[in-house]
Amino acid sequence: MAKKDNKSTVLNSSRTLRAVEAFECIGGDCEDTCCQSWKVSLTKTDYVTWKNLARRQPEEFKLFEKHVPKGGGFFATLEFDKDTGGCPFQDKTGLCRVQSKLGASALPGTCRTFPRVYTLDASSLQASASLGCPEYTRHVLASDEATDVVDGRVPDPSATIMKLNSSGDAWHWQRNLPELGELGLSIVKSKSPHATLSERIFVLLMMMRQLDGKGDSPENPLPLPQMSQLVLPYLDDKHRAEVVTQYQQTVVPPSNLALSMVYALFAYRLTMEWEYMSTLWDDIHASYAHVVPAELTVVPGKSLQVEVGSIAPVFEKRRRQLHARAGKQLMQWYERAFCNQFYNGGGAAEESPSAYLGRHVATILMFDFAICSHRAVDELIAGEGPLSAEEYSLLAKHVVDVIHRVGRTILHVGKLTTAMASIMEEQQVDSFALVTALLKDLGSVQSVGSIRLSPLAAAMSR
Repeated sequence: MAKKDNKSTVLNSSRTLRAVEAFECIGGDCEDTCCQSWKVSLTKTDYVTWKNLARRQPEEFKLFEKHVPKGGGFFATLEFDKDTGGCPFQDKTGLCRVQSKLGASALPGTCRTFPRVYTLDASSLQASASLGCPEYTRHVLASDEATDVVDGRVPDPSATIMKLNSSGDAWHWQRNLPELGELGLSIVKSKSPHATLSERIFVLLMMMRQLDGKGDSPENPLPLPQMSQLVLPYLDDKHRAEVVTQYQQTVVPPSNLALSMVYALFAYRLTMEWEYMSTLWDDIHASYAHVVPAELTVVPGKSLQVEVGSIAPVFEKRRRQLHARAGKQLMQWYERAFCNQFYNGGGAAEESPSAYLGRHVATILMFDFAICSHRAVDELIAGEGPLSAEEYSLLAKHVVDVIHRVGRTILHVGKLTTAMASIMEEQQVDSFALVTALLKDLGSVQSVGSIRLSPLAAAMSR
């Protein structure tokens, strides 16, 4: 669906989120590091540029030849230390010796741009960013305005840009993701009619469902005017209210589907051996160890079976207790995180629009599960009444920590979409039914006020 390209492209502007535009790396002041437990891919241009600059300094060239082998699924790969997870080019002060000794131009595109991601369709550039960075996560969670779509800066010409193909065999509905991203935010951020976060995402699900089976081949294109006609009704207040009513009347059997999904993804994470995340996830898992051990059957390449019947009531009790004290604030954070994830895109070519949205809903449920389950919120769960200023500050710090670490897990596990597809197949439910069940699990009782649709949505509704 997309291909990387390091060639300079003449652009005048980009569309981005306010949080992306405001973000600046805080370097050594960050509580985490980008230079830990990654496998950084290099394009041919990255590799040749770095190699030529390193040749001028024997010690740097020796390190380059040792730690930047060709291959690994890409032209070349920067491999981190298998024991410590650290980058071999990080000095004792935590700074990057590649940048300090060879200059920023020697850095791979990933290192230069993280957490930003650039996507180009024709002359339309979209800039988004990953919640895998704690400082960027703070920007996203800070306010509703952080996920407003704005005009942004054009990246450095050397930045890696993912180009969306608009013709040939690669034609796909995701060619319209930049426009869908803005429309989706309009619906989720629109507070009229009064609706919970789950209800507003359900409206978005119904809109995305209109695109299922369309734009999946050159013979079945989905040009923007046609897409506009399909999604137009969902930009109307009255129609959105009718869809919300439909959602409220939809009955799904109680299944703890969200919890099953999270544990299956946790088990999948273990098969991938992402040791950097082990502390966070093992603590979450240990929170329930005194109740009942989760039975995780982890067989790489085969189905993942998770027994959550005994553990679900414990989780739900903790969740109710924390949401009783901080549910409104948590839902505001989840809304902002969802908006970032949906706008960020990153789908697979075989993924349907409904499944694409469902993956982002599952991500928010992973955040909720990790936050409500973790030992760090034990004292908040034990308290009563509204959070004090000190408790709110503690929760905010914990939420940023959890979200950015789960965000990194999602980045690490490249086959997350495939894993979810397998789980959906095992559950024998289609993506629409699955997402509806997940939304019912997410369900919030918080009401909201009223704002206007984004300029793009307003233009399409004329």
